[in-house]
Amino acid sequence: MSKSTTSEVSNLTLHRGSGDPNPAGPYLAAVIDIGATSLRMAIGEVNSEGRLRIVDNVKLPVSLGIDTFTVGRIEKKTATAMVRALLSCRKKLHEFGLKDMASVRVVATSAVREARNRVEFIDQVFNLTGMEIEPIDEADVHRVTYLEVLGVFDEHPELCQGRTLAIEIGGGSTEVIVLQDGEVIFSNTFRMGSLRMRRTLEGFRTSGERIREIMESEVARVGDRLVAAIGADQIDRMLVMGGDMRLAADLLYPNRETSDVEVVDVQDLEKLFEEVWSTSTDQLVGRHQLSIADAESFAPALMAYTDLAHRFNLKNFHVTDTNLREGLLLDMAGMGRSAKIRPQILASVRAVAQKYGVDEKHAAQVSHLSEQIFGVLASDYGLTENCQLILQVAAWLHEIGMFVNVRSYHKHSLYLIRSSEFFGISAKNLLLAALVARYHRRAVPQPTHEFYNTLDRRDRATVCKLAAILRVAKALDVSRNGRVAGFEANRTTTKLVLNVFNVSDLTMEGLELQYSGSMFEETFGLKLVLTTGN
Repeated sequence: MSKSTTSEVSNLTLHRGSGDPNPAGPYLAAVIDIGATSLRMAIGEVNSEGRLRIVDNVKLPVSLGIDTFTVGRIEKKTATAMVRALLSCRKKLHEFGLKDMASVRVVATSAVREARNRVEFIDQVFNLTGMEIEPIDEADVHRVTYLEVLGVFDEHPELCQGRTLAIEIGGGSTEVIVLQDGEVIFSNTFRMGSLRMRRTLEGFRTSGERIREIMESEVARVGDRLVAAIGADQIDRMLVMGGDMRLAADLLYPNRETSDVEVVDVQDLEKLFEEVWSTSTDQLVGRHQLSIADAESFAPALMAYTDLAHRFNLKNFHVTDTNLREGLLLDMAGMGRSAKIRPQILASVRAVAQKYGVDEKHAAQVSHLSEQIFGVLASDYGLTENCQLILQVAAWLHEIGMFVNVRSYHKHSLYLIRSSEFFGISAKNLLLAALVARYHRRAVPQPTHEFYNTLDRRDRATVCKLAAILRVAKALDVSRNGRVAGFEANRTTTKLVLNVFNVSDLTMEGLELQYSGSMFEETFGLKLVLTTGN
């Protein structure tokens, strides 16, 4: 685990804010991560060979979590401190020539997401700094964490074998991904954070031993849920991310040769936990140059890691120096690893489809036909890769509501999709996919409809376009036997002709299109024509 502020990742090409690649290099981008205990910024440089190097790291001790986890809102004094910290970051960005915020991403985790006054806080920060904070949701964190883990596997393929539990216990929450031979089989976010536990419990007037008992109970509760989900004997190794374990490795093995992945003995960590638990916050701050929030969260994090190791019968941890900021830089880069995320997302979608007894053959066929229609229209109608993913999710799950009742099942599909757990799908994308599925039949979207009425104009247009495509794809498989395997599309300014091969009679499909194709014609301004070919 390197203590240096620089690291390299091969085969990476970042893009400018406009989306155009930068072949000449070097090109800079930055990520600012507003966490529960501090603000951290990473500035990354991509050279002419497409290699990423972290050229500067900044850490400023502004603890929003102390406010959010104690009083439920970000206090004025803390907000002012955050503004000062961000202005300091902006000055540093300008020193590196990063004046275009399109090359800078500012994200915030649970301490901002859960604050009652988060909207006012985000607006205040934007007004005073010009920086727009993005409260990153759990699905995005899982997706970025997966990118980080893939980077570790690339350098250490032996860690990819078998079942790996990748975990980071942050100040406000715990992120968990379980991978089987590199494939995601489980992901979740638990509202157990090291600072959250400490701050919540210290509001009660009770002894230190009682606080410890309650913390152990909370850790055990999360541990029990993990064991129930993946099995006590089903983990080969634990890959730990986050500053607490890197600090622990520094304290336990000060004279070691550092590496990007290190091994920490569980028994050694237990001894360190007991020592840290018996040390006051002020002493930890003085000895290790920690912020108050970092010092408060250190012992609870060590407690949680050791408990989980025992539950999964592990004798050691693998500690990596990867972090959310580098993962977000990789995400901004749009490099090859990102292409591996979509199959993981769709695998979780298919798992949910199986859970609710969806007709998988029909769902797969509708998804296939939807993609073909999407490909014909995408470039001229502003349909992005993200829209394609939303459409795939909706196509696979549009009939999921039949699990509840065949009557009005499209409405049940909306609620089941929104309430299900998927890997890597943001809350916004999940809502859009649920609405596309809801409108695959019957009524077209109306301004008064629940959830649809919360969307902005762009998202409303996206839902209409994708739902219209889904209706056509479903009509083409009305027989549910997959006989319309594909088609040749010819588009003019007024119509879209779908010429289907190897099917002599398209009467059923034509009748269904008469019923469900009007939304397509109104949305895209194209008349649908179905023909047969040889």
